[in-house]
Amino acid sequence: MKRRAGQVENRRLPFDFICWVILGLLLFPASGVCGNPVLRTKTLKPGQKDLNSQVPAKLGKEVQRLHPCTGGPDLVLKKMRPASVTLGRNKGIDIHVLVVNEGEVDFRASSSHTPTLNIKVHDTSSGRTEQIMSEPIRNLARGATFTVIPRYEIRGFRGIGHRDPRRGECKAEKEITAWIHTFPATYEDEDIANDDCNLANNRKRKIVEYMVECPW
Repeated sequence: MKRRAGQVENRRLPFDFICWVILGLLLFPASGVCGNPVLRTKTLKPGQKDLNSQVPAKLGKEVQRLHPCTGGPDLVLKKMRPASVTLGRNKGIDIHVLVVNEGEVDFRASSSHTPTLNIKVHDTSSGRTEQIMSEPIRNLARGATFTVIPRYEIRGFRGIGHRDPRRGECKAEKEITAWIHTFPATYEDEDIANDDCNLANNRKRKIVEYMVECPW
């Protein structure tokens, strides 16, 4: 059919095109397609602190767990160093552990909930675990140190470190863990001096390789 001058041609849109447009509107709402962000607000209760608005909820709870208070003591497991003992009858590994109070005040332990410094040794081949020490930490002034050196005896011990085995020698290893154990009940009283305000620095772990006389 011929069109007259000035007449606009009236064409029907294909049915498939209309379906795709409707589907697109359903899958991509106007707020997202046009770039209008959806704002999410957070209402805090009176006295509630927003530790970090950029931190996901699960991580925020972890921050609260590891940092339960501020302005108090901070018991830090600063160092754990194994050393060989190859002379004498009681051969094995001396475990040097150093704890420092890096907090803002002196630490005074609660009489009913005293934190402890603990050490355990795990045999990676047999799966056996032994806790060889649990020492109470009663008082520690600001900046003061607390040191323990327990010995883990090993029969036929030849020294720390792996090397090409000599005749009758075998390679072995132990996993040594030191940690400070605290009690949640201490944070419920009004005495901040018996708290540890940073629980993220209370543990150290080390794999110790050594040589030993073969058991066969």
